[in-house]
Amino acid sequence: MGNSYSCKEECLNEALSCAKKNCKHWIAYDEDLNCSLIAIDKNGSMTLDEISKRLGLSLVRIKQIEEAAINKVKKRNSQLIKELLHE
Repeated sequence: MGNSYSCKEECLNEALSCAKKNCKHWIAYDEDLNCSLIAIDKNGSMTLDEISKRLGLSLVRIKQIEEAAINKVKKRNSQLIKELLHE
């Protein structure tokens, strides 16, 4: 599979929704040409509700994923700080 950024450019140039469902950036959202990279470029920051619509997940599930990601980052940062203090 080629570079996903070139795939994005190809879809933008042709103004066609991406048909490459095996691409890690593919989403079932025609307004953004089925590409999460295009969605981000086009819309910038999005609300959790906007994200849930693009991913076809409930708002509650998106909040759960967000919370898990935040906790993971906090844990990683805590570990890094401990490592730096013990050097």
